[in-house]
Amino acid sequence: LEQIDLNNIAAQGELRTTPAHVVDVVPTVLELAGVTKPADWKGQPMPAAPGKSLAPAFAKDVTIERPSLWWLHEENKAIRVGDYKLVAAKGDAWALYDLKTDRAEQNDLSAKMPEKAKELADLWQKQTDEYVDLAKLTLAGQPKGKAKKKAH
Repeated sequence: LEQIDLNNIAAQGELRTTPAHVVDVVPTVLELAGVTKPADWKGQPMPAAPGKSLAPAFAKDVTIERPSLWWLHEENKAIRVGDYKLVAAKGDAWALYDLKTDRAEQNDLSAKMPEKAKELADLWQKQTDEYVDLAKLTLAGQPKGKAKKKAH
């Protein structure tokens, strides 16, 4: 890999408004290093990475288009599509926020916009199911001892 010189980024200390997530780190580093992610590993196709490169935002404040930002961590879950964010802490019901007008997430719109909340909840579940299926495929390809150990 080539050394990445962050001093070559002309914009210094400027605010960026594009949403980003930890899944964007690898695609960003790969782009900055001029490396293309392999299409396969040991003869098996690699799935598409869920993140997007943030490199365009280093030059100017741009929107990085993506279908959604999804997460699940320690039973806390959320999905963001555009300015709408559906979020639930462990054991709590979903809450819907319009981040364009409510960045601090103070006004839960789930009762006023139940169709939007359901749309995002369904999308969150669809993405969750896809990630679970992908994990099962990965585990299925492991030797029995390793797959069993990793599944616990």
